[in-house]
Amino acid sequence: MNSRILEEDLSRLLKQKYIPFEKLKNKSFLITGSTGLIGKNVIHALVFLSKTLNLDINIYALARSRTKIEETFSSDVLSYDKIYFFLEDIENFHNTSFNYDYILHIASPTASKEFVDHAVEVIDFAYRTTKNLLELAKEKKATFVYFSSLEVYGTPTTDEKITEEYINNCPLTMSSRSSYSEGKRICETLCKSYFDEYGVPVFVLRLTQTFGPGVKVDDNRVFAQFAKAYINGENIILKSKGESKKSYLYTIDMVSAVLTIILKGTAGDAYNIANEKTYCSIKEMAEMFCARLTNNKCKITYDITPDASRIYLPTNKTNLDCSKLRKLGWMPTTDLEEMFKRMMEDWEQV
Repeated sequence: MNSRILEEDLSRLLKQKYIPFEKLKNKSFLITGSTGLIGKNVIHALVFLSKTLNLDINIYALARSRTKIEETFSSDVLSYDKIYFFLEDIENFHNTSFNYDYILHIASPTASKEFVDHAVEVIDFAYRTTKNLLELAKEKKATFVYFSSLEVYGTPTTDEKITEEYINNCPLTMSSRSSYSEGKRICETLCKSYFDEYGVPVFVLRLTQTFGPGVKVDDNRVFAQFAKAYINGENIILKSKGESKKSYLYTIDMVSAVLTIILKGTAGDAYNIANEKTYCSIKEMAEMFCARLTNNKCKITYDITPDASRIYLPTNKTNLDCSKLRKLGWMPTTDLEEMFKRMMEDWEQV
């Protein structure tokens, strides 16, 4: 990450007075998916808070390779004397040598093509890793935090606000593309079952699409494709009509939301996380990007292939209601235009 961008974001986090940072004193975190966008932003924040506020936070992070770790984290993280990396398989991880106050299960496949081409593996990974880590949380009396997705709401067709109790439009179980959403749904139910039956404190976080500094240049999600098209002097190519709508979330706003929920939220509950003011269609986001960030140098074109309906979700409108989270004091700080600017500025420093 660009140190200047990162430092600005972390300084902004520190100003969120509604977060009781002092409650993190001497706490220990086990984190999966540590080198992914969500995981690495959470870890950078915990290290920063621990150093700045003298919180003595212990971090145990699961990763796939030492090389990946060294490529992902800044020297501030790698030199932190209370971070430990486990190069182990999440499905079988059961290290009880340490105590964990919080287990953050973030690791998950994110590519739509993988949901279709490896649907069995996507479902299997979701269930097996979550079950394994919930057992560990039960044994260590840890709080379990499951990073879910707005896709558990299926494909809503209106702009109505969607609260955590929304049940009107479940995903299609007979679609291979549903491996991701159905995997998330069964894991959410598994979390609640461990809470009800065994008393394991759980939080389910339903995040919308999150981006900002730390997104890799080779990321294939739509926001990264827009930015790369402009940088490469190309037009934006939409693989659908771009009618699906959702909200978005900036990386440091995601971190503040996570900390707010685990420190002030109600165990056994699910929470939507999004910047509601960013709600728009993919086409509207493309139009905004072209107009405001490229001065209309970038144009929108379409390339809708026959297999698009197999890989991508049907047109949907997932307008998350985040009032439950906002009642805890949380407020997002960064709009959609600024998310793009800071992501691309971060790329310039890579």
